[in-house]
Amino acid sequence: TRRSFLGALATTSSLVSFPNLARSATDEVNSGGDELIDVYFGCGCFWHVQHEFVEAERKILGRSDEEITARAGYAGGKAGSLEGKVCYHNAANIADYGKLGHAEVVSLRIPANKFYDFAVEYCNLFDKDGFRPDQFGDRGTEYRNLVGIPGGKSSPLAELLVKASVSSGDKLDFAVGK
Repeated sequence: TRRSFLGALATTSSLVSFPNLARSATDEVNSGGDELIDVYFGCGCFWHVQHEFVEAERKILGRSDEEITARAGYAGGKAGSLEGKVCYHNAANIADYGKLGHAEVVSLRIPANKFYDFAVEYCNLFDKDGFRPDQFGDRGTEYRNLVGIPGGKSSPLAELLVKASVSSGDKLDFAVGK
């Protein structure tokens, strides 16, 4: 029935949005013994970005389809969730991610020592002027560029992000987010 399908979809969406809930038994093997960290990257519609990071996980980490962690979701808003929900734009206006201040992102669970490689992949998504070629159809703060790292701006990963940008042509300007 449609109701059981939607119920199953809601359960699946919850797991997809929160990669920590669906960790692979092979996480330790894929980390090369290094600490696994949760990060997210956003720039425009998350479907394009997710595809790029799925390919990056295959290329950089040698992950198989079953080991891919790239998940589309929402992040970056101050309002958190509404009764535990963050939803796409909807007619009922319930927990709309844009109104909660979130943007579309792709989360990943990667070895900390590979963060720089993934930051380079992110920076390479932008053209020489710092734009995504496919980003101009997306309007609003829901499609802004953002990166989430453990420890935020004071993390050593923030320095690696800037170095990745510089090595990729220094196309991006970074600011402290919400």
